[in-house]
Amino acid sequence: MARSLTFAYLPPYAPQANPVEYLWAHAKGRDLAHHMPDTKAELGEHMVGTRRRTRRRPDVLEGSLHAAGLEVRVMRG
Repeated sequence: MARSLTFAYLPPYAPQANPVEYLWAHAKGRDLAHHMPDTKAELGEHMVGTRRRTRRRPDVLEGSLHAAGLEVRVMRG
């Protein structure tokens, strides 16, 4: 099965084209909005949990790609 990659030029600063920006917005608006850690370590632990929950949500991941104007296509041989 042949795989191919397509690369696209992005300007040096383009948050609207970066799906990670949308994932951060999701995390800040939901998981982090009502959490006040006492230490950096506690914040780190909470972020690990946030990342795990987000990885289980393909709709959020796909939504961040869509919002950035990107798509994933699976090509089968």
